[in-house]
Amino acid sequence: MASITLTWTASDTATGGTPTHYDIYRVLGDAVEQIVDDSTTGAANKIADVTGTVLTHEDTGVVAGSSYSYTVIARNAGGSSSPADNITAKNILA
Repeated sequence: MASITLTWTASDTATGGTPTHYDIYRVLGDAVEQIVDDSTTGAANKIADVTGTVLTHEDTGVVAGSSYSYTVIARNAGGSSSPADNITAKNILA
């Protein structure tokens, strides 16, 4: 089974303090800019919503040999942070 493990550091930029959740978005290929719009073909799809105390996610919905770009957004009751810099990963294992 192919997978990519993502890790990030805790955000302190979400409005209202400590994040309660992190939204993780994925797009196939190398994203040139931060794309967080799951309503447009080719744009990033939200693949996970993890609690604010979790700073890792294993993406099992990937294909071996394909490249993916990820964006993580912190959120809490006060709102959402700006998207983090894109993370690009290639799953090379079959």
